[in-house]
Amino acid sequence: MKRELFLSLIILIILSSLSCSFVSQEELFSNRPQQKADITLNNSHYLFSQNDSEALLIEAEKIELYNTAKKAYITNGTFSQHDEDGTLLFSGSFGFAIADTNTNDLILSNHLLIINHKDKFSIEAEEIAWTDELQYLQSSEQSIVTVINKEHDIMRGRGFFGNFKTATFEFQTMNQGVMHYE
Repeated sequence: MKRELFLSLIILIILSSLSCSFVSQEELFSNRPQQKADITLNNSHYLFSQNDSEALLIEAEKIELYNTAKKAYITNGTFSQHDEDGTLLFSGSFGFAIADTNTNDLILSNHLLIINHKDKFSIEAEEIAWTDELQYLQSSEQSIVTVINKEHDIMRGRGFFGNFKTATFEFQTMNQGVMHYE
């Protein structure tokens, strides 16, 4: 399930390549590939569907598509994914996103929230990057990421790395950790 969220989110939100040197948010989102987008969608709803997963609905204040650069810049977005029975699987929000429309790699920033409703799992971050081919979610060494599992296990730290193929999560530096065993 977690993989489906990120696959759909990646393809849906379409963010920038992860040859990742983290730069400031202002630099990242002001350096557009060209002065004017090929297509700009305001207050738009986008329903993305793949053959192997349920449709992902993205609602955004603005989506700017740059065809030659294979980039999409998305401002103030929310997303949700339901199964075929209508059960909510994933939801979330972000302030800014850049998607590489060729590789489906993403950079998400400005209050990112991803919620897995089925497994009661969430990730919150100020900035994080997704590498689609390797199924990695990674933050910079300075960025704080919070992982909450079943509303009571809380891990917060810097330098987050998540491998979604193996379902392992690591922090370079832990700021807080609370785990409950049943």
